[in-house]
Amino acid sequence: MMCKVFRLHPSGFYAWLHKPVSDRELEDQRLLKLIRKFYIGSGGTYGSPWIFRDLREAGESCSVHRVAKIMRKNGIKAQIGYKRRYFKDGKPARVADNLLNRSLIPTSRTRRGSVTLPMSEPTRDFCMWLRCWIYFPERL
Repeated sequence: MMCKVFRLHPSGFYAWLHKPVSDRELEDQRLLKLIRKFYIGSGGTYGSPWIFRDLREAGESCSVHRVAKIMRKNGIKAQIGYKRRYFKDGKPARVADNLLNRSLIPTSRTRRGSVTLPMSEPTRDFCMWLRCWIYFPERL
């Protein structure tokens, strides 16, 4: 009845019952073990062309497309950008002017723990105090 619903031939269903995994899938699983071995041996930097070359040197016969398909199916990717990149002639950073002439030095503390700020230049000690006050207000 189910073969009619899914439009399958009964002989195909019974063949699948006796052998649910195909020969191709078994061969792909065997190749996957070798691919993982060579991938880990390369430190995760090899893609399918290099893994294919390693498999050929090991005496395996398969195509680079099959290796790429197996790697893609199992989420194995070459590490990209492992070399240091050098940049030439970048633009220098520009800091915006302090147009409001504001400062972050506290003058007094209010009831809720906030700080009133005067109009003078910030100091290094205050910046350190402010960081500590933001992250650890209960200790101050």
